[in-house]
Parts: sequence; C-alpha cells; structure tokens
Amino acid sequence: MNLHLAAARRSLLSALALAIFVLGAAPGLASAANRAPTISGKPATSAIVGKPYSFQPTAKDPDGNKLTFSISNKPSWASFSTSTGLLSGTPGYSHGDRQFSNIVITVSDGKSKVSLPAFTITVKPNQPPTIKGNPPTTATVGKTYSFRPTVSDPEGDKLTFTITNKPSWATFNAADGTLSGTPKANHVGTYNNIKIRVGDGRQYVLLPGFSITVKAAQSSPDTPSPTTPSKRAVTLSWKAPTKNEDGTPITGLKGYRVVYGQRASEMNTTLEVPSASMTSVRIESLTAGTWYFAVKAYNSAGIESELSEIVSRTLK
Repeated sequence: MNLHLAAARRSLLSALALAIFVLGAAPGLASAANRAPTISGKPATSAIVGKPYSFQPTAKDPDGNKLTFSISNKPSWASFSTSTGLLSGTPGYSHGDRQFSNIVITVSDGKSKVSLPAFTITVKPNQPPTIKGNPPTTATVGKTYSFRPTVSDPEGDKLTFTITNKPSWATFNAADGTLSGTPKANHVGTYNNIKIRVGDGRQYVLLPGFSITVKAAQSSPDTPSPTTPSKRAVTLSWKAPTKNEDGTPITGLKGYRVVYGQRASEMNTTLEVPSASMTSVRIESLTAGTWYFAVKAYNSAGIESELSEIVSRTLK
C-alpha cells in the first residue's frame, strides 16, 4: 500500500507541475517595454510687472499613458497645473528687476520622466506712460477752449486720465484727456494749477501744472451804415486828332470835352478833359439804362471841333 500511495503522489505532483507550466507566459511573449513620453516648448524668458505671463509645454506619450507634470523652482508669483503643465501668473511690483532661475518642468507617464531644459524668467519693471502738450493759457468769453495732451505707453497698456483744479466752465474726458468748454462772462478770471494725470493702472505721470486766464470778449465794432451799391460806369477812349479840316496840322491842341446823356438829342452833361495827351476817361455813377456819348476837341484859343460820332452803351 505504501508504494501505491507514493506513486499516486508522484502523479499528482506531475499534474500540478504541468498545470503551472501551461498557465505561465510562453517564451517570447513577455510584456513590451514602456516608452518614455516627450516634452517640448520654448518658454518666454521675460515677464513684465503687472502683465500676465503664460507658458504651457507640448507633451505626448507614444503608449497613450496618462501624463502628469511637476515643476521645480516655480516663481513665487506663478501657479502651475500638474495636469496640463501650464505655468502662469502676473508678477507684482515686488518681483520687478528680479530673476527666477533654474525652473524645470517635468512630465511623467508613471514609469518614465523627461524634463525641459532649465530656464530663467527675468521680470522687468513696468514702464510708465508719457504725457506732453502745450495747453493754451488764455480763453475768451463765448469762444470754445479745447486742449488734448499727447500720450503713449511703452507696453501699449490702456490709459485713463484724471484732472485736478478743473475750471468750473470746462468738462474733462477721462478716456482721452480732453479739457474743453466755453466760458461765460461770469467766468472771467484766472484758473491756476490745473493738472492732468495719465495712468496705465500701475503708474501715473503728470503734465506740468498750468493756468488758464479767461478774458472778456472784445466789443464788436459799430455796425457800419449800409453803403449805396456802386453805380454803373463806362470807360471811353478815342484817338487824338492830328489835322484840321483843311488838312493842315493841328497846333495848340489843349483838351477835350465829353458830352453824354440818356438821349442822343439831349447829351447835356459835359466832362472836361484838360489835357491833349489824355485820350481816355472813366465816367462813373451812371444809372441803369442806355447812355449816349460823344467827344469834341478844343485848342488853346478855345475853338472847338465838331462832335465825334455818337456811341451808346446800355447799362443794367
């Protein structure tokens, strides 16, 4: 019986050994080795006081494993996401002109870790805006006064304006810094120490203080009396005679007499031209209508020639 029992035990052990061998991994079918994740990105190495900073690396895992991030030497003003690797924050005034060095961002798939090269962030102080301009220092009652300063900001920040000692007759635009208004008679006087300030939300600068003197309006000149509209005028010209009727040369020519009127038969107005060399004359103050003109010459003895041909002109 003992031999039979021993043989039975050997048979059971063989079966157990065979069963263990079958359930184990077959040669050449061992689990594949883990592949490490990758991480890349170029973080900005400078930040500005009061302005948001942000950097997020790009990370992948060839096996599709879940990734987690960690950081060493994180700047005190920043926050870090272990699920996305996002480093972000806004440095304050106390962080200006400082360097935050040896920052290392690492990604892990739970088995392997890789890191970005260490980097440094230098925090620059905020640059204040600038303001300039030459405001007019006088205003006149009843006339519009206006001044707008010229401003700029190195970082392109949104700017706002304030004013102190604003004249009571003026308004002020906080969006663009325009000071404008129209003073009245009761505003005559000087308004001192007016100051316009511009800020980017962190720093402010002032335009030098200035004064505005409001002057009374100048008295208007007396209204001139209406003048009579200028009447019509006619310019006449002629050629000087050179011979007498008998063909002999003229001697002693002294001048001319221009006669005119509103009827050819009634040219009763005479204009004396007391110079033989003057062969043109302008007759003014004529009324509308048709006028008739003729001219005759006379010599030093007072002898007159016959009238020239009559000409006419209609004036409107």
